[in-house]
Parts: sequence; structure tokens; C-alpha cells
Amino acid sequence: MVHINDGNLLISATSTSTKNIIQMGEGLYNWNIERLNSQADGYGLNFWVDDQLPTGPGERAGTSTLFLGSNRKVGVGTKTPTTTFEVAGGFKSRTAEVTNTLTANALTVQAANITETLSVNALTAQSANITSKNLTNGFSMSYNNTNLLLRQQEQGKFSIEGPEGGLMIAPNGNIGMGTDIPKQKLHIVDGNILISKTSAKAPGCPNGSILFGADITTNTMGKWGIEYLNGEDNAFGLNFWKPWNPGEGGSGDYILFLGNDKNVGIGMKNPSAKLDVAGNVRINSGIQTLSLGSAYHQNLSYGTSYIGFNAKRDNGNWTLDGDGANNGGAVIWATVDGSILFASIPRTSGSTQTIVDSEVKDYIKLYLTPNGVLKAKEVLVTLTGWPDYVFSEDYKLPALSEVEQFVAEN
Repeated sequence: MVHINDGNLLISATSTSTKNIIQMGEGLYNWNIERLNSQADGYGLNFWVDDQLPTGPGERAGTSTLFLGSNRKVGVGTKTPTTTFEVAGGFKSRTAEVTNTLTANALTVQAANITETLSVNALTAQSANITSKNLTNGFSMSYNNTNLLLRQQEQGKFSIEGPEGGLMIAPNGNIGMGTDIPKQKLHIVDGNILISKTSAKAPGCPNGSILFGADITTNTMGKWGIEYLNGEDNAFGLNFWKPWNPGEGGSGDYILFLGNDKNVGIGMKNPSAKLDVAGNVRINSGIQTLSLGSAYHQNLSYGTSYIGFNAKRDNGNWTLDGDGANNGGAVIWATVDGSILFASIPRTSGSTQTIVDSEVKDYIKLYLTPNGVLKAKEVLVTLTGWPDYVFSEDYKLPALSEVEQFVAEN
């Protein structure tokens, strides 16, 4: 035993290739402290343990556990640390404060605060905060139990890149793919968005839909949806549908349907014409309205469909708009027996007029039966006022030059 009081212990070597070793214990699993001073072994203080069988007489073998480099770099499990603190293996700590560079194969901590560089193959932590030293152009990452937050700083751009591209989050939160200056929440340049179904679902399901909504609270389906159907509900095309919302109702499929055959359906799937409407059609507005729709009811002699001139039918009720002075209109419809009926509805005032099917039937003025008989309440035949004189034998026709001059002048 050596006992030094008020002094130091100096162990030196006469050659740079000689190792100064302090050994504690004997046999396997003995601890050693040595000073290394060569390019082959490294430069610094090495703490290692005998955990390997010697290769020859007088030889000792082991693994470096802690290495204090002459360049002031510390290695755990390595004698050649390349950063201030480098771990060759797992790193586990209750708390970790790193202000420069940390490199490790695996890092396990209960809490970590890193403000410079982290290089690790695996990070396990109950909570962690990694913050760039440059708080205006970097980013921070924090984890606490089940919450993971990645945040870019005021002027920073956060990117995730693959071999052929990736995505970038701008400081304003916009995400860009193929661009580093996204103009919207999601901005894609030179690419597409593909939404597909992994299994057959009933129409109205959230799978494969784009959903639209305003303030989403209780209903996560939004107000409108667009989905592609490829056989679901025996439909093939793009379905514009409306989810059910509490207190609103009005949900349903096929509000608008764009078929694979390029036909358009309104209120129906698989339209059989370029435009196929299940319901009424209204063109223009006010007294200029032209309406098309169903006229099937016994009060209309079991009509099929109708054309309304400023007359729109809804469940047996007819509406005629007014322009402040007049509110009249007319209806033409066909019946199931092949008849065509013409009803002229007189004005009553300048405001909106509302009548029912039976009243429209009372206004029938002309009736064409399937056998060609034309019925009318009154027919007025006038023999005067018609230019029949041009058919007289003594009527002198004008010359073609005179007709040409008349056309040119008028």
C-alpha cells in the first residue's frame, strides 16, 4: 500500500509507446487505468476492464469503458470519440442536459434537454426537449408521455425528405410538397392527391371521401363529402353526398353523381342520359322561370311530366311569381293516356300567386287527344285581316330588284 499525504502520485513512461497502467484486482474482470499516447491506441486516459482471455503470456485484453481524450472529448465504449461526448452503445439517464453534441446508438432517459446536436439511432424517454441553439432558424422537439411536438422557430423551415422528395412545413404552418414556399395549408407542385378504398364500403362511409365542414364539434363527418364508388351500392362514379348532422337532417347520397360513362345525375346514381334528374328542374328565376317536373296526380288527369312557364309544381302546389304588376303563367303537360293539355293561368295581382293541381286543371284551354282531336272551350275564326289578295290571279308581283331594294332598306 502506498500512502501519500500532502502530495501527488506521478506515473510516467520513458517512451511514447509505453503504457502507464494502474491495475485493480487480478484475473478476469479487473479494472485498469492507463494513459495512451500513440496513434494506434489513441491519446488520453483509458478506463477498461479485463473481460477477454489473454492472447499470450503477459498479454491482457479488455474493453474500453471510459475514455478521456487529450482533445477533451469523452468516449463511453470507444477510444476515438469524435464529439464532445460520444457513447458507443446505449445511454440511459434519469435526466440529461446536453449543450453541445450527443452521439449514441441508443439513448434512454426519463428527462432530456438538448440544445445543440443529437445523433442517436434510438431514443427512449419519458420526456424530452430538443431545441436548436439558433432559436430564429432552427426547430424544437418535445415529448411528454403520449404527446410529441415538432416545432420550427420563427424563421425556420422544417423538412422531411426522402430520396426523391418530401415535405416542408413553413413558419406559417403551411405544408409544401414539391415547393418550399407553400401558399395554402397544403400546396402540392408537380404531383397529385390519390384517395382510394381498401375495401368495399356502403355509400356514405368515411373511407375514400373528401369531407368538408365549417366548425366541426360533435360530428366529425363535416357537412359535405365526395367519394369515388366502384361498385359499392352498384354505383360507378363520383358521388357528392351529405352526411347526417344532428338537428339538420337532409343527409343522403347522389345529390350530384358523375358517372364513369360521363353522364351526370342529380338526385340519382348511374344516370342514363347526359343529364338525368330525379326531381324537378327550374331554369332562370322570377316571372322568367321555366320549370320541368312531374305532373303525376289524379287532379291532373294522371299527368306524366309538365313544362311550366312561370309555374313551378311542388307536391301538388303551384307557385307563380309576380313582377309587381302581373303574376300569370301557363302549363303544358301530358297524361298517361297520351293526351296533351294546355292551361293558361290568368294574373290575379302583382305578387306571388299560389294554386293547387285542381285549379290548374280548371284553367285548361286546349286539349289534344291521342287520336288527333283538338278540344277547346272556344275557337275564334276570322276571315278578315289576312293578306289573301296576294293569291289573286290579277295580283302583280314586284320585280326581284324591287324586293332586293326593299330588303336592303328594311
